[in-house]
Amino acid sequence: MLKELRVLQVLNRLNIGGVSLMVFNLCKTQEENTNVKLLSGLAEEGEGDASVLADEMGISVTHVPEMKRKLNFKNDKEAYRVIRNYIRVFQPHIVHTHAAKPGALGRLAAYNEKVPVIVHTFHGHVFDGYFGSIKTNMYLQIERFLAKRTTKIIAISASQKKELSEKYRIAEASKFEVIHNGFDLEPFQQNIEDKRITFRKKWKIGENEVIIGIIGRLAPIKNIAYFIEIINELKHSCALPFKALIIGDGEEREILEQQANVLSLNDKIIFTSWINPIDTAYAGIDMLALCSKNEGTPTTIIEAQAAGIPVVSNDVGGVKDIVIPNESAFLIEKDDLSSFVQQLKLLLENRSLRKKMGEKGRAYVNENFSKEQMLEQTYSLYRNLLENDFLS
Repeated sequence: MLKELRVLQVLNRLNIGGVSLMVFNLCKTQEENTNVKLLSGLAEEGEGDASVLADEMGISVTHVPEMKRKLNFKNDKEAYRVIRNYIRVFQPHIVHTHAAKPGALGRLAAYNEKVPVIVHTFHGHVFDGYFGSIKTNMYLQIERFLAKRTTKIIAISASQKKELSEKYRIAEASKFEVIHNGFDLEPFQQNIEDKRITFRKKWKIGENEVIIGIIGRLAPIKNIAYFIEIINELKHSCALPFKALIIGDGEEREILEQQANVLSLNDKIIFTSWINPIDTAYAGIDMLALCSKNEGTPTTIIEAQAAGIPVVSNDVGGVKDIVIPNESAFLIEKDDLSSFVQQLKLLLENRSLRKKMGEKGRAYVNENFSKEQMLEQTYSLYRNLLENDFLS
């Protein structure tokens, strides 16, 4: 039996979002005789910085500034060198990588340093909606190569596992383990009324105004321009007072603000940038929209349901695995703008339906997406993989 289990988590960047929060929770495990270290790149321009949250949680992060999203031979080579040297000193039993860049650099470094167990989590993927066919095929070949050097791949939903193993053929289905992301849900369920009053006062929102929120990076994959089109349609079809909050920031902000201005939506749309702590935003809104072209398991939907907020979302990626369709969320076929507008309007006009769907969602995520459940399943997987390694 090991005197001390050493685990190295490798994260792409310290941006505000579900992946960072999930990895922080993995680092805070209460497992006895376990030493967990975290290597991470930095938040990039236009992203919220999760360093403050790491400090609040007592997470010590070793930064790898060269580990960035974009391909860059010089940066990537240096990041690989730093990760490999860290592994050589720390001598982890397990290296667990998260997302594409650390998944490539971290797994190669761990493999070449003969780490006993190498685990990788697909929080999403870049095989749909990001690049053209040639570049996409290149990334597929890279992931297939890396999968052969990985002990186990974690998919965060059953749909994602099926997609990765059957549609994209990254690896055989037996190589995958499904473990839902888990979060500390309590902040989304505490002091809701006080938070709601404070939030609405700050953003000058009337008591009778129904608020639709969309939360995330202002980047092409999140399809915020489509959301603005939806709000434009809704403005002309719904007489009830409402506003839309775009919560987040990123490369497309200026373009999106221009779009809203051209459509004369300045009376309907508020750009808030990032809001921290985010639970205050969920207390202030009445429903959540998600218009992404592709998703893994979007944290915003889990958080919204935890806060008792109904969801209207494009039916993409693993979304259907984290909601109860037609009970906690309405799922819309991608590009079906009229249906999206119709379902938002239904919720706008029906307060009791919002309440009923919110209650369903809260009960569902409390049962399925707690951090305690994720930690137990992940560390159980670690133990099983190590036992198999030592026995082989």
